[in-house]
Amino acid sequence: NAGERLAFQAKIKFESSGATAVCNPYTWGSDRCSDFFMYTYTQGIRHYRRVAWIASDDPVDGWYEIAGVYTLNEDQANAEFAKVYFDGAVANLDVIVDDVEVKKIPQTCQELTLNPSFEESTAFWSFIDRGYSKVSLYSPGAGGESDFALRSYDRGSSEWRGIRQQLDNRCFVVGAEYKISAKFRLLNPSTGEGETCDTNVQYNSGERTQCPSVVVYGWQCEGDDVYWRFWNQIPGFDWDKDSFNDFENSFMVTDQLASCKSVHVYVHQVNRNWDIVMDDMKISAAGTDAPTYAPTLFPTETGVITTPKPTVPPTSMPTVATVTDCPGDTTGPMEVAAGPIMLAKSNSLCILTKAVVDANGAMSSIAPVARSYDGQAWEKSAGEFATMLLYGQEFGDYTSGSQITLPELDGGSKYFLTSYSYSLSEENTVARMLETATFGTTLSDLENWVQGTTFVDWVDDQIKKPITSHREFFRQRVNPRFAHSLPIGRSDHACKGQSRWRKFTFAKTDGELWWKEQWFEAKFNDGDKYITIKLNGHVRTVVESIAFKNPEYILEFNKKYKMRRRPREYVDGDFDLYMDDGSYQSLVNPPVTFYTDSIQ
Repeated sequence: NAGERLAFQAKIKFESSGATAVCNPYTWGSDRCSDFFMYTYTQGIRHYRRVAWIASDDPVDGWYEIAGVYTLNEDQANAEFAKVYFDGAVANLDVIVDDVEVKKIPQTCQELTLNPSFEESTAFWSFIDRGYSKVSLYSPGAGGESDFALRSYDRGSSEWRGIRQQLDNRCFVVGAEYKISAKFRLLNPSTGEGETCDTNVQYNSGERTQCPSVVVYGWQCEGDDVYWRFWNQIPGFDWDKDSFNDFENSFMVTDQLASCKSVHVYVHQVNRNWDIVMDDMKISAAGTDAPTYAPTLFPTETGVITTPKPTVPPTSMPTVATVTDCPGDTTGPMEVAAGPIMLAKSNSLCILTKAVVDANGAMSSIAPVARSYDGQAWEKSAGEFATMLLYGQEFGDYTSGSQITLPELDGGSKYFLTSYSYSLSEENTVARMLETATFGTTLSDLENWVQGTTFVDWVDDQIKKPITSHREFFRQRVNPRFAHSLPIGRSDHACKGQSRWRKFTFAKTDGELWWKEQWFEAKFNDGDKYITIKLNGHVRTVVESIAFKNPEYILEFNKKYKMRRRPREYVDGDFDLYMDDGSYQSLVNPPVTFYTDSIQ
């Protein structure tokens, strides 16, 4: 069917005069390798598509691995004729193929990436642009000496170069949530040693020190392409250049991403002079499987007799004759069975929930499904669980109640109806109205409310009041701290009202900048009570003591040290200084503190 994905795999070998020959998978030139093609013919329409190619230049006994994923369009899915073939290698080479496979990939939205851990294969992962970067297996992987990871190298032409894989765009349904997890290293291509990136930088910095990010890249989307870049969100994350570093983030599918014809995961935008090493790259569903675009038949695909939809006004002839009433508000939950059910409208508040019940009758994992109140028709509860469970279904509204078909539940879960009664004082009723109609209820609003005033009278009185500007009020009282100097939206003097202050001494902009050197100095002379901390000759704070974290290095007073990378923006966060021996050493970011007897 159109939209289904096929996996193409094969082993391919090249010979010249009976001897094993090599090809170059990274070029379009004369020494290029063969690619895997699919040809289809449908009512006079011919499609020729490259569906797989060699991604890694590491043949085993002369055999290259060729793999790829392709999504069928309507013409290809209904083809009268289809064939696969290999083409592209220079004509004087003999091409030998083995283990040719074309398989339908099941739609499994719990895990979106194929071959996430690179178990002896680079299959389904590829360089971003042929001829501009390369990929290969790398060992050891995150699991140790017997494990493999994927390495992107020879990226010198552009930071855009890296690794990619096409994802199943059928899984990108509005509201679906996914978690990204991976493990990364950065290597110096000349020495093979680890490189250190700056976890403070979450953009393409001038120094090109940003750590790896993961991109979800959607093509041919409504409005424009989607390019979502995700940075590591593990709290307290610090980069270890000598081992694999965990990466985590998550996202929710929007209307625009769900509209994309093709979605890929990219790993790139890292210093082009570094190699990217990646392992255990997964994009996993955060909850249950995303629903299909159209509802499936219930309970089976055969023997289902559909009934016409009810008319818009309530009718007296529902398809389920028996009406299930909600229990009293003092009787506790009442179990109801899955399947077609007619629920009576509740004059109080009645909620249909899902719950797991243990052997002792205790309920857990309770989730709301639907509700009825004040004699109104039943409606779905807000939230992802109810939306997914009743996807494609709506309550039928009848005189006697509301009808729906409840799906079967897994894991010992059951449906329950529970009634609740409540009453509100006049003060609480007014508070609820004000919370809805204003920017927030205050105690004075409630105390000044005149008894007997109707909500209509209050609204009419509000309309007659002179217009005020919430934007003006907001801008007079709110001013965020800016990391960079900007002429708009901030106080023009530190002592003015509404100015903002920070507690830590050094900000990110005080660190190493590619266009400007910055110099730290700790001033202290005999007889001084405090150590004066300066940056570029300007006093920043005073401290009673300061020292490198590494006790093997002594901080020399009255000596200028060049700042390295960007300080951590909190008190006791790290900042680094370059040393004379070429190393760099860390100190803690001190608080901004001055005393009556210190330098001001």
